[in-house]
Amino acid sequence: MYQNPLPPPRHYYRPQSALTSPPRPRLVPPIRHPIVPFENQAHPSPNFHIPAALLARIVSYVAEEGLVELKNWVVAGPEAFAAVFSPETLSVIRLDKNEDFVEWAKPSSSYYNIFSMCLHHGNPYALYAQSIHYSFTDLNLSAALDNLDTIKHLLPLAKLLWIMLHSCAGTLDDQVYYEFRNMYSFNDIDYMSDTLMFHINSVGPSRCGSYGLTWEFEDFPECWQDHDWLREFNGERCLDCIYFYLSRDIMLLS
Repeated sequence: MYQNPLPPPRHYYRPQSALTSPPRPRLVPPIRHPIVPFENQAHPSPNFHIPAALLARIVSYVAEEGLVELKNWVVAGPEAFAAVFSPETLSVIRLDKNEDFVEWAKPSSSYYNIFSMCLHHGNPYALYAQSIHYSFTDLNLSAALDNLDTIKHLLPLAKLLWIMLHSCAGTLDDQVYYEFRNMYSFNDIDYMSDTLMFHINSVGPSRCGSYGLTWEFEDFPECWQDHDWLREFNGERCLDCIYFYLSRDIMLLS
């Protein structure tokens, strides 16, 4: 007698009606009525307003996120417009949220008016940008250092530029330099150096080595012998090399 070598199937035929489930009813959430009916709610007072000082403080916190965040406040009404252009707001706007903010110091820039107002009220980012123009466009080291003296404790990038310009002027204090070098790691200084060089190149420096006669850098990389012995010929190889090459490149861009 013939026997099927295959085992019987585990599943048996079922009609299509057994495979489809009946449609589920749609669950409609009940309407939630307000606790206080609309006609009984108090209408806002037409005399409600935020004091100018408080509104300026609020807008100044928004300004810390960048100039773009203030666009809606400019068109929100006369009181908001006045708060945007108040000294409290103009002095804290984070201009560096825009990569090209250093170019705003040029009279040909469309942002020159707002930049001038920020500069008038002592905005540290505006003073930093103006210092770069003083150093590499006007070649006025004393004016640039005077600006940076007021903001070097607020912006690490301004402190780094202040140190580099003092090396160009030949007046670098070694103690200040060593204290700053011990505060930041290799990666931090590498990033700040790239950012500083980007800002300097943005203003179109003269590239004549104008500060070559006064430039000096006391911390000459004594590590070069170690790098030669280890056959490390890849440019900026350690923290001392970064500072030395940054100072030298800034002098050559002047």
